[in-house]
Amino acid sequence: MNILAGADNGRLYILNVSSNRLSRTITVGVDEEDVDIFSLAIANLDEYLEGEILATSSDKHLWTYKHDGKLLWTYIFSSLPEVVLVQDIDFDETIDIVVGSSSGLLYVLNETGYLRWDYLNNDPVYDLVI
Repeated sequence: MNILAGADNGRLYILNVSSNRLSRTITVGVDEEDVDIFSLAIANLDEYLEGEILATSSDKHLWTYKHDGKLLWTYIFSSLPEVVLVQDIDFDETIDIVVGSSSGLLYVLNETGYLRWDYLNNDPVYDLVI
């Protein structure tokens, strides 16, 4: 079992619980740009058993990484993506990625980062529960 922690230095830390050691560090962003991590999720987005890592950040991105730290895809928002939640919200047996933003927009993406729909809430969205 692992613990995933995000920091305000733009890094994700993966800690192995059984060995009590750091197993991997992932630097989020491009060109060593310093970003703050806002929200994290782990979900199986593909046919492989390892979960992918999703992180929202201060550079208005949702970053999605394979379990080995390789960048899978990103999505750029018009405002700060404050929170991410991954769940099948419409019971169609496919993963939905729900992101709440500082502008009040609620986004729903599919497992490959394609925008399915959005909704304007008019107030910032800082937490999600489904």
